[in-house]
Amino acid sequence: MALARKYEIPLQELPLLCVRLLQSWTVDAAGTAVFPETEMIEYANRRREAKDLAERKRHMYQAAKPGAGGDA
Repeated sequence: MALARKYEIPLQELPLLCVRLLQSWTVDAAGTAVFPETEMIEYANRRREAKDLAERKRHMYQAAKPGAGGDA
């Protein structure tokens, strides 16, 4: 949980990360399931990039709307 907080991963997304981890297991895998910090960092980076892209698209849409500049 500490790493989820550290990398700002919402609690609602943790089950999906667990499913992905379990699906990647091989038949030979035994023992405790551990989600490596490096994978958590990669996930957090992808999530941040998607959020930034959505924000840029939102700003582009607002700038393209007629009257968006407040010239009423």
